[in-house]
Amino acid sequence: MSGFIQGKTLRSQSRQMVVNLLVYFQQEKDNGGPLIPLTSVQERIKSEHKLNLVLSSPGKKRSRKKSKTVDLPASSKMTIRNTLYKMYTNRNMERSWQDDNLKSVRKPEGYDGKRFIVVHAGTKSGFVKNALLLFSSKSQHEDYHEDMKGETLKNGLWNV
Repeated sequence: MSGFIQGKTLRSQSRQMVVNLLVYFQQEKDNGGPLIPLTSVQERIKSEHKLNLVLSSPGKKRSRKKSKTVDLPASSKMTIRNTLYKMYTNRNMERSWQDDNLKSVRKPEGYDGKRFIVVHAGTKSGFVKNALLLFSSKSQHEDYHEDMKGETLKNGLWNV
């Protein structure tokens, strides 16, 4: 019995468990066999040690902190999930210069010619007369918005 340390005094709870075991085994000896079938392990332990044995998972009854976020509808969650997935798979975030209108989100159709930048000023009631700025882009990059500089805008639209 290598698990026991000799010369150590048992504390009161341990001594009580030893006494309970001795009494139980004496009762089994007097009975001529087990008091509770050997297959009922939990019942035997409960009876041997005079315990109220209740097996439960700890923490199940403890209330958990609620999430600080507001629960979103499933469609919004799916949109966010898809956006994050695309961002991580492409390893970059696209810059969007368009509004959410479907007409402005069209993909380029393989046009390799000159790109024109069109700027027009307007209000709810319509466009401002002679406020059109139209010029061709000299950039060969996909992001041709670099051609739209403050000086270009100032010379084009502010002179109206």
